[in-house]
Amino acid sequence: MLPDGLDPNAPPASEAPTEPIPVATDADTDVPPSPDGQPAPDAADGEGGGTEASTDGATGETEEARVVEARYKDTELLGRSFRVRRTIQEGGTQAIKGWQLAKAKMKNFFDKPGKAIKQYAVNRAQNSLNHKEARLNAAKSVRLRERHQAVVDKHRERLDQRTVSLKTHTDRMDKRIADVGKNERQRRQDYINELKDKKGNALARKAVRKQLRSEGATRRETRSIVAEIPAKHLDRIGQVAIVSEASRRMFEKAKTAEHGARARYEGTGRRISGLDESIAQYDSGARDADANITKITNELRPGALRHEAELAQRLAEMGDDDADRQRVEEEYQQAHDAVRTYNESLAHWRNVAAENRLQREAATREREGLRHARDTQLVNLDSARANADARGVVHHLDLETVNKEVTAVLNSDEKKEDS
Repeated sequence: MLPDGLDPNAPPASEAPTEPIPVATDADTDVPPSPDGQPAPDAADGEGGGTEASTDGATGETEEARVVEARYKDTELLGRSFRVRRTIQEGGTQAIKGWQLAKAKMKNFFDKPGKAIKQYAVNRAQNSLNHKEARLNAAKSVRLRERHQAVVDKHRERLDQRTVSLKTHTDRMDKRIADVGKNERQRRQDYINELKDKKGNALARKAVRKQLRSEGATRRETRSIVAEIPAKHLDRIGQVAIVSEASRRMFEKAKTAEHGARARYEGTGRRISGLDESIAQYDSGARDADANITKITNELRPGALRHEAELAQRLAEMGDDDADRQRVEEEYQQAHDAVRTYNESLAHWRNVAAENRLQREAATREREGLRHARDTQLVNLDSARANADARGVVHHLDLETVNKEVTAVLNSDEKKEDS
């Protein structure tokens, strides 16, 4: 038993928008029926099919029944649901399309001789009209011109009749091919609508169970109450529940985009901090190298050069049989090696200083590029955050709408047998 409350004919708790948003569907509207249980695409041949569906069968649909298509496309409403079913159905749709297309092309093939005959008749009528008009233009007397004018009017009327006959024949052949595509889109849209109804019904039952469980109802009571809800009330809840589910997915997608934008922004900031540390290290390395260069150039190397020159002068003054010559030669060799070592050290530290400065320049350029990129990423992050906030507000409003619909249905005393 449903609790007593609202009038069974009471309107839904959530009112539809005053200005409905245009419907966005995956298939074109105004599509003729398909051949599986519906006419084939050969209406012009007298076999039926290819005609557009009448609007009389849609009189039972209310404006409220199209709320599910107000803001989202069919693919967004279905999401990842029924993927296997949709794949199988698409295969069947393509198979039927291939069969219909082959049938239409075969009928057009047998219609080509008739089209050629009518085209030939139009050409003959046009040539005859041109000939009669030439005779009319060449006529001198008024009586002769009136006579030729009557003949020209007769031939022009015959040309118009044959042109209309040719156009009707050509349109019939073109319509066969066009109706195949229309029927394909109609079959696809019909199945998508069926899947949307299934998903909306499931989401409606889920919303009702959730509401009842939050109020302390047992599982048995929940099943009993859900079973007594009329189908039209479940459809009404499903229409807003499927939109709420789509808005939830859009909100999660927006939050994921926001997290990605924030991760990119923070990652760029960490890279800039790392480059700042690297630039500081390069500056320190260049300063140390400059200090070593200054020390070798101003202190160590000049003393070694002077000591080497003094030992060379002593060796020049010593004789070959001098007892200290060997010792002085060894000292000279050591001084010479020291000078060579200082020269090598000087070249090494100059290379170190130059390399540190080059790396610092490259790191500085990279840092500037990252700073510009971070500015752009900040703008993207703000946009993603605003989009996520907006999506969150929309989802919250949709949830409130679903809760209002569920509450209105649960407070209604209408039974399933009355529906």
